[in-house]
Amino acid sequence: MALLVGQRVVFIAGTHKGKSPGTVHKLTPKQVYVRRDRHGAEEDPVVRVNQESVRPESDALEPSVAPSVEPSVAPPLPPSLGIPPPPQPPVAAPAAAPSSAPPRPSLDEPPPWQLAASAAAAPSSGRRVQERVSQTVAPVSFLTEWLPEERLHVREVELRPSRAPQLPPPRLSWGDFELELLSAKLDEAAKGRHGQRTYVYRMLYVKVAGGGLPRLCLREELEKLADFRGAAQPARKLASRLELLHSPSHTHKAVRLTADDFEFIEEPAGSTGDEMSDGCGFIPDAMLLRLVGGGTGALKALRKIIDDEQLPVKKHVRGERKLHHIVEEVDAARASAGRAQGSAAASILSLVALQIRAFGPSIGVIKGVLMRKPGITKIQITPSMLKVPRSAVCNDAWASLIIANEHPFTNNRCVGRLLRGEAPPPTFKPKELSSMITRLWQGLGVPQSVIAEYMAEPPARIAHAWLVGVADPTGALPAGHLFVTGFNHSEALREVQPRSTRAPQLFITRSPCIKPADGRMLPLVVTKPAAASDEDWQWMNDLPFGAVIFSTQGDGVPLASTIADGDVDGDLYFVCWRPAILEHVKPRPPVTPAEMAGLPAAEVLLPEDTATCGGDSWLEQVQAYQTDLTALQELPLKGKLWVAMERVVDEHGIDHPDAHAFGAAFAEALERPKHGKAVHLPAHLTSVLGR
Repeated sequence: MALLVGQRVVFIAGTHKGKSPGTVHKLTPKQVYVRRDRHGAEEDPVVRVNQESVRPESDALEPSVAPSVEPSVAPPLPPSLGIPPPPQPPVAAPAAAPSSAPPRPSLDEPPPWQLAASAAAAPSSGRRVQERVSQTVAPVSFLTEWLPEERLHVREVELRPSRAPQLPPPRLSWGDFELELLSAKLDEAAKGRHGQRTYVYRMLYVKVAGGGLPRLCLREELEKLADFRGAAQPARKLASRLELLHSPSHTHKAVRLTADDFEFIEEPAGSTGDEMSDGCGFIPDAMLLRLVGGGTGALKALRKIIDDEQLPVKKHVRGERKLHHIVEEVDAARASAGRAQGSAAASILSLVALQIRAFGPSIGVIKGVLMRKPGITKIQITPSMLKVPRSAVCNDAWASLIIANEHPFTNNRCVGRLLRGEAPPPTFKPKELSSMITRLWQGLGVPQSVIAEYMAEPPARIAHAWLVGVADPTGALPAGHLFVTGFNHSEALREVQPRSTRAPQLFITRSPCIKPADGRMLPLVVTKPAAASDEDWQWMNDLPFGAVIFSTQGDGVPLASTIADGDVDGDLYFVCWRPAILEHVKPRPPVTPAEMAGLPAAEVLLPEDTATCGGDSWLEQVQAYQTDLTALQELPLKGKLWVAMERVVDEHGIDHPDAHAFGAAFAEALERPKHGKAVHLPAHLTSVLGR
């Protein structure tokens, strides 16, 4: 029989054969996404297999059986795309919770693409129009939440240096359908047989009419989501904002919330007006636990609390009973016993931050990182996270949170175990250091022999990590200082701790690091700051390894921006604590204006393009940019500049003026697709790029 969304299935073939069954989460013509049962996990994993690899657990899906869901406090997404909402399935009663607990957001409410599985939405021509789309559109993104999958169509155009590409127009017909371009992105494809790098331009269209689908106006639907029309941004920047709609969730998690779950807060600013927490907001521990679970080892830690404190709380997770329900019961049991120890959520969470995208008419389009923060009850959004303002024509309360990444990554969890004196799993194999880092070290005075010796050490001796950068949630870290979560109780700290009373320093940089000043030595906070409370300091020291927290104090530019022009909206920072490396690093100050004046005069390689678009034709202006061959041919430039810079550095060293020139042009080229900045390069170097 045909499979149905919400149906219970068992695995009969493939790598999951014989493993725990699951529930159909999503269907494509050939494949099925199954949410597997996994006791002890807050959020069951979603796996993708061929439909032939599963069979129904019973002969038919009983009409009264529905997927296990929590009662939703969020209104369903609006039927603005012409698809009527279905009747809601019956749900089981929620587990009892203390009366002080806030409403629980829904984690598993059927997403909107299920609502399109009706005769009215089926293609009239009988074509299997979803097959190509299902392989190219992210399995979980806001776009697949907001639009029925029958509405999506992807065109891929391979770009070859030997011939100019022929791009399809913004509007075209395909079979019975009328298509309109929503977004486009240049993806790097695999290398060819001779090592050449090719690029693929992925153009995502929406079926606005035909094939039995109700007609829609794409511009009006986008304006109901956020105020794209009034944003007054360049076409290239709005194009990048539209890309966020199908930014994938690498965790396969999309969460339904309401606008009331968010609050906008002021952003710390220095005397220069710079935003000191650029791109970082905050999330309460209790909400993080409800949305994504506690992370690896959370249930084990919670059971230990129950046993050690002899609390009358059941320790199982099954059916409607989730991890956060047990936490609420533990907190209630502690309160009844007169133990004021704070919420158990803070002590069991093995997550430190989330990289997110959020969408909704009443919140707009949001992008950035959510760092844990004590003492709050809502998700706090800073102005720098708001990429498109709230809608000017719709005030619906629904909101969708797409969790792009969870921190710490698996590799950092393994490094955290090493820092705690525990052995990592046998499969732990950190990536080899990139030449970008080793070149920077050499330029800052680290001998090649010392670098080679460090790189030859076994994985258990690793003394570096790529950590997500976040803003200080307590506001207590002194200006110019940083705090590495999960580091203060490690043996590694004692190795870098100087014998004097001054604070230890760590090496930190960010990718791409293209000039000597991009590598810095910064002081690490290891004792309680004067502005921190005892509770906040204990909370910070209990955080798991995986993030570098930057101070938000000071009168200058944000601390993160002094590290290779970084910010805290998801950037990863390379941190090293090996004494043999640190003792040789001689940091460089930034290049002064006088030194810049001594460099060869730079010519404009690409002129500035910051013209804004707006009015009723804003979408047409964005589409014109997306299909402009001139703009498209600019995109591979940054790769050419990077390769040219590497060649100069390998031959002449990181201090050569040509290396500085290529590096500066590369940094400008990185910003050009979104901000339209001009790209400059000395005339004698343009021939290297074939110009």
